[in-house]
Amino acid sequence: MRPVSITETKFDKHGLLSDRRLMLVRPLPTPLHGSFAKGEATHRFFTQRQAPSLATIELTPVLSQDRTRILLKVSSKLSGSNDHAYIDTHPNTIKKYPVRYPAGVWSDVVEVADVGDDAAEYVA
Repeated sequence: MRPVSITETKFDKHGLLSDRRLMLVRPLPTPLHGSFAKGEATHRFFTQRQAPSLATIELTPVLSQDRTRILLKVSSKLSGSNDHAYIDTHPNTIKKYPVRYPAGVWSDVVEVADVGDDAAEYVA
């Protein structure tokens, strides 16, 4: 995602507010032996080196209409339209997403939550 210039920020127990809360992952091919081992990554993150168009995606923190949450507005200047998606990245909301995957990030495996079809369709 594109870098964001900020003049001030806030921190929570997870670090810089809204920083590194989203990751795009792709499914890995099924292993030759037929299934993934327990704790093995079923998905893998990918970077701007692999998909340079990720650099056109902008993430803008916005306050929800009820002013209780900070959402990330996902948009791109390349789309030529006003298309966007909103993602609630508050840790309590992320905990409620039912679909989860073990995803490989460098040499680590982390659990990631699928944040829904709106976000997936936007970046597809």
